[in-house]
This record gives sequence, structure tokens and C-alpha cells, in this order.
Amino acid sequence: MGVWYITSNTIIMKIKITFSLIITALILNLSSCCVLMPTARTSTIGVSVTPSNATIKHSSSGSVLGTGSCNLDFDCKDEKGTYWEITMSAPDYKTITERIYNTREDYSRHFTLRKLKHTKVTLNVEPSNAEIFYKNNGNLAGIGSCEFDFTEEDSNTSYYEVAITAPYYNDQVVRVYKNDGVKKVSLTRKPIKTIVVTPGDADIAINNESVAKGKYDINFERTDKVLITLSREGYETATYTLLKSDPRQTVTYEMDIDEAYENSEGGDDAAQYANKWVPLEPSKDIPEDQVWRRLFATVTGYGEKDIAFEVERADKTVGWIKTFPTILQYKASDVRTTLEIQPDYSTGEKNRFKVRLYFEKRKKNTGEEGWVKYDRLMKAYKELIPNLKNVIGAM
Repeated sequence: MGVWYITSNTIIMKIKITFSLIITALILNLSSCCVLMPTARTSTIGVSVTPSNATIKHSSSGSVLGTGSCNLDFDCKDEKGTYWEITMSAPDYKTITERIYNTREDYSRHFTLRKLKHTKVTLNVEPSNAEIFYKNNGNLAGIGSCEFDFTEEDSNTSYYEVAITAPYYNDQVVRVYKNDGVKKVSLTRKPIKTIVVTPGDADIAINNESVAKGKYDINFERTDKVLITLSREGYETATYTLLKSDPRQTVTYEMDIDEAYENSEGGDDAAQYANKWVPLEPSKDIPEDQVWRRLFATVTGYGEKDIAFEVERADKTVGWIKTFPTILQYKASDVRTTLEIQPDYSTGEKNRFKVRLYFEKRKKNTGEEGWVKYDRLMKAYKELIPNLKNVIGAM
């Protein structure tokens, strides 16, 4: 077996060789200190932005790095030329994207965002009471008109979409584009006409069916005409045919005051004397041949010329008196009155009579067919029947 002899010089030489190899390895790996210090930082670059409320985001991931400012760190494994790409944005400012490169030294950068240029677009709508709503959220944009704001970052194809609505008009959806300038929109009206009546509590009937008082909207979608009847106590009843082709959207009617109504009475007197047979029972103290004479004289002598009766037929033997109609003329109507006295055999006694004042009314220019029974007591004849009772001593 051989024997190895190790001298001190040999050991020293081997140590030198090993140390040299270590130094060489460190030099070769100096560019990557991560071998020895994996979390080591090589540089930090501070970024600040004006305005101070600008948001700084990582462009790729979208993660927020800071507001107004942030620090970008590069570590030892990042080669020179490595970069952060960041996006900076703020309301009403132009968004910018920048690359911040690794320079292996600390330093800072500042950016100033530019105010955006604005383009205003106005939307005007007819009718002026139309409501304008944003389609995306349903919020009210304006009434009759509104203004929309576009910025330079919006393309010419950018738009706001709105819904427009108004009573009696068809709804419409409209897009407002950046280069529209002043946009005008007119809604198409529904085939509806509004009836407005004076007085405001007058009854409105459509095709003979009562529908409202004072005001009513008529829909002509399924018809070309309707019959309108307006009525109210104290006013002349009016009837009209309204056509769909009538250019008016609001049709107003002012009813005529019923002068006949003003010159007549209802209530108990009308119920007792108007168009009713009223018994006349003479006093037994008055001779029979005087009763009829007194009745005849009272009838022919009652009232002034315009309301005086002219006897059409009279028969003393029978006890019958009938007058020609008198006509009271008013602005919108006429009232005619006829008086008739007949014997009353219902009691079985002689010398008994009954009297009736019969009233009829017609609208002007309606001819003989226009006369209809009028159950009110004309004031002009209010005292006639009481007078007839009085002259014969009737109770």
C-alpha cells in the first residue's frame, strides 16, 4: 500500500483554488442577487398625478395602485428595461397610459392630466310638457328640453338614449348623438280630443251615456264621430256631433243660460200646478150661472198683453174653456202655455170643475216637432189658478 504525504504547501494551494472558484461564482451571479436575497429591491420610482383625485391603475390587471400618487418597485430579478404600465384617470380629465421603466435607480415622475373638451347637445321636444327619461336608469332628464354632455373621448357614434312621454301623445324613444347640435323632436298626438264645458259641473254624455262633468277626453281610435250631449239644471241642454276630422284638439263649449228656467219655478208650486189637473170646487153661496162667468172673466182678463190668453173654444152649457197657446220667447228657447177648464165628474156632484195649465218647451228653430212637456210653473202664470179658486170661493 502506498503512503500519501500531505505537506502544508499542498493544503494552502488547495484552499486558494477553492476560494478562487467561489469568488468566480459570485462574480458570475452578481447580476442576480436573488440567489442570495430573493426579496431584494433594486429601485423605487415614485409617481404623482395632477389632479390629486386621479386614480392610478395597473393597465393589465386593472388593480388600483393609488390615488394621486403611488410607488412602483423593481426587484433584483427585473432586468434593466423592465417596466410598469399604468393608467391614470379622473372625472372630466383625459385618461393617459404610461410605461415606467426600470433604471436600477430611485427617482420620481409627475404627470398632469388635461381637462377634457366638452360638446353640448340640446334636445327640444314638442309638446313642451313632455317628460324625458334616460333609458338606462329611468331618471328624469328634463321636461320639454334637456342638454347632454359629450367629451372628446366620446366618438361621433356615441349617444344618449331617452324615452319621451306626454299626455295624449304617443311615446317615443330617441337617440341623441354627439354631433346632433340642437335636436328637435315632435311627438305624434293620439287621436284624442278634450271636451271642456262651461259651467264646469255640467254633465257630459257621449252617445247618450253619461261619462263625466265639465271635462272629458274622447278617444277616436275606433270611431270617426261621437254624439255629445251637455246638460245642467238652469242651462239649455246642448247636443253636438263631434268629428274625428275636426282640427281642434281641445273643444270648448259654453252652455246658454236657460232663461225659461230662470223665469219659472219648481218645487211644490210646480208639482201642484204645472201640467196637473187641479179641482175647482165653487162655494155653494155663488149661483151656478155665475161660476162659469167668473172663471171665463178671470181667464180672459189675466195678465198683460204678452201673456194674456185668447179663448179658442168656450161652452157655458158644458162648462168648458180652452185657450190658444201663448208663447213666451227667450234667447235660446220658447215656452208655450195652454189653459183648459173642464167639468169634473169625478165627485158625482154638479157644478164642479177642473183646470190645467199645460207647459211645453222647445229649443229655437226646432219647429213643431221640438215641443216637449215642461214640468215647471212659469212665473207669469203663478197666480192664475189661485185667482180662479178665489173668484169662485173654492177652498
